[in-house]
Amino acid sequence: MKVVIKVGGSLMNHPYQLREILKIISDIAEQRKVLIVPGGAYFANRIRELHSRKYLSDSAAHWLAIRCMDLSGSLMADMQPSWSLYSGIDAFKRWADGESFIIQPYELLKSHDRLPHSWDVTSDSISLWMGIQGEADAVLILKSISPFMKWWSVIQSETDAVRPESLKGDFYVLNGLRPENLSEIINKQSQ
Repeated sequence: MKVVIKVGGSLMNHPYQLREILKIISDIAEQRKVLIVPGGAYFANRIRELHSRKYLSDSAAHWLAIRCMDLSGSLMADMQPSWSLYSGIDAFKRWADGESFIIQPYELLKSHDRLPHSWDVTSDSISLWMGIQGEADAVLILKSISPFMKWWSVIQSETDAVRPESLKGDFYVLNGLRPENLSEIINKQSQ
């Protein structure tokens, strides 16, 4: 079973939960092929500010925001040293061959430059795109959202560039502040 797990950049503000999430994902990866896509929000919000002030072109902002995802991935790997980082253009092949890793998406996306260079392309939509391209059985998006928010209203604007309906597998949005939800969903996938 191939699973994309996007770990929202906003979870960097919650290091205890982030460490717990990474431990849970490590357990999941013992039985499944996991591709962790790091969110960039923690760093990308600074890029968004610069772009809104007209300091950056759309393309420069797009690629710098994706570099922010790479940076988030490095931080996650440092928090959970058992996870390796990978940034190559053959990421989907390595994943299909059974490797689990944290992807640093810049190089892969540069080689497959098919997504719009706008803020409509977020780490959520990139995660969906990776799930579609890599033929994932499931894409799970972990965000630091309130349990009272309707997940669709949160995610709909985040995935405008790539539609969840294009995914052949299942699509979930989970509250990353409750990491136990991740195990529950994965266990349901096994049944």
